[in-house]
Amino acid sequence: MQPGLPDISELSPQLQQEWHPDNNALLGGIKVKPGSGRRVMWSCPNCPAGCPHIWKTSVSKRTRGTKCPYCQGQSVCQHSSLATKAPRQAKFWNHDKNAKTPEQTLAGTNLRAEWKCPNCSHEWQAPVARRVQNDCGCPRCSSKLKRITKQPTFEEAKHQLLLEWDYERNAADDFHPSNTTLGSQKLVHWVCHNCPKGKPHLFRMAPNTRTKRQRVGCPCCAGRQVCKCNSLETHYPMVSLEWDFAKNDLTPAQVTARSNQPAMVMTERDGDCHSEQLPPFSDVEIDRNPGRVIPREP
Repeated sequence: MQPGLPDISELSPQLQQEWHPDNNALLGGIKVKPGSGRRVMWSCPNCPAGCPHIWKTSVSKRTRGTKCPYCQGQSVCQHSSLATKAPRQAKFWNHDKNAKTPEQTLAGTNLRAEWKCPNCSHEWQAPVARRVQNDCGCPRCSSKLKRITKQPTFEEAKHQLLLEWDYERNAADDFHPSNTTLGSQKLVHWVCHNCPKGKPHLFRMAPNTRTKRQRVGCPCCAGRQVCKCNSLETHYPMVSLEWDFAKNDLTPAQVTARSNQPAMVMTERDGDCHSEQLPPFSDVEIDRNPGRVIPREP
């Protein structure tokens, strides 16, 4: 300890290292206790850009484990500012409506700031961190660009889904491969020829759901829409014979063999017929011979 300077010998080695000797020299020859509430100056040498991290807080808070606010992303310095980390976003900064500059603003803050497009002068609000993470531009200019960027039509792309295009029904609605884009959200007609019973699967679906990365196929083939090839009547005729037509809204021909809807069937008990509810067909097993429903093993 030097005469006339604070005695920090009772502080931890890390706090002694981060003690700012010049800015704290005016404290005189006091003895600094770890639990002291005195606010003093600290200096952190860990800035990646080499700029000094200097801040003021109490000794007791540092003793309890509080760290450098710059390294923790709580205070802004040169290397963590919006101007340094996201210069493209700093160009959209609305200097007239924001109290701080990009140099004074953390790039990772969730503060809703004011932005202004240098091209169209459009103004809007958005969190700083979201703008930095997405690296997005002006929403108005981006919207115009999307409208200008036209997607190809089915005819231009010679898309393989033209094999399932229902020309007759689509023509009645004035939909043609030449005027329907791959990203269209309008419902158009399709026909699938993969029915094992030889019956076409007719359905309506928006092109964008069929052309995007996770494509949606024929609902009949997937068991989401009933057809003769996947109906309960076709797959399990014995269950159809026990069908309670009075208590079921649909017939066996209108229910898929793996429907998730419960159903009522007629069963014989003690010489009398009773109506009994079955669980969803997706939760039961069906004995194909003679075609009766049995509980699925847990």
